[in-house]
Amino acid sequence: MDDARIAGLPYADEHTALVDAEPEALWRGIGETLDRSFGRAGPARYARLVGCAERTASGPRPWGPSSPASG
Repeated sequence: MDDARIAGLPYADEHTALVDAEPEALWRGIGETLDRSFGRAGPARYARLVGCAERTASGPRPWGPSSPASG
């Protein structure tokens, strides 16, 4: 599929929420939640099983916009 056709596809899973918080506080909360959710062995095993490139959470802490999560 060429780039023009891909760009024309609708978003299949996009969610938006307005949050009255400073970006740093928001990323800190998201990071803590993601670490609790994906920082255990189960998600890493599943990510390995399905062939994900990122199998464990990595990157700088606190989390930021480009920090990868497993899977």
